[in-house]
Amino acid sequence: MTINEAAQILGIQVNATAAQLRTAYRKLAKKWHPDSNLDDKHAEEMMKKINEAHAVFQDYIKHNNNTGTNNNTGRPGNNGTNNSANNNGYQRPGNNHNNNSTNPNYGHTSHQQYYDNVMKSVIEDLWKRYQKAKLEYEAAQLKLQKAYDAKVSLQQDVDRQKAIYDKSPTPDNYAKLVDVMVKANKGEIDHRNAKYHFAMAKLLRDSLYKQYQISVTDYQKNKDERR
Repeated sequence: MTINEAAQILGIQVNATAAQLRTAYRKLAKKWHPDSNLDDKHAEEMMKKINEAHAVFQDYIKHNNNTGTNNNTGRPGNNGTNNSANNNGYQRPGNNHNNNSTNPNYGHTSHQQYYDNVMKSVIEDLWKRYQKAKLEYEAAQLKLQKAYDAKVSLQQDVDRQKAIYDKSPTPDNYAKLVDVMVKANKGEIDHRNAKYHFAMAKLLRDSLYKQYQISVTDYQKNKDERR
């Protein structure tokens, strides 16, 4: 990974200070750390890139501090000044070449491109997770309906067997009544569990869709502000 690639991933310029590097790294690590994004493969990949970029930039800063040179050393300009003498981390302009650092938008474009890439990735990931949650919600809805139908059917069995026992309170009829009551109780528990899973699936689906909408709105707002 080159220093320019590392700077783009971290969202900083190649002449950033160690303090700016720490701030950028902490902000990105807080957002993409796997502990905050459980079972999110994209977050894991992002964190790997961020760590690699951090290590590359640390070495880059250390090299500059120790030797006064940078990793993008070039030949001296026509004024006799070597680029390695510039501790700002980018080439000093000579009379024979251009330097992007003289451009007021230097570093801005790469930062916006990085932001766009990250937001597009986040939006795509949220949409995929929403679609998966939507399917899980629909499956939970079917299970809930089945559990409810089973509960109603078992309760009807209890009512019928109770009526039989009331007319003929024999030990055999009592044993059958107890058996259907146990089954009806299990059916009630299954229905409660199905209701809980359905509620959680609905909450996850709605939450992911809301996050998706917010991300799309923020991304579009950022694009509009840059126009």
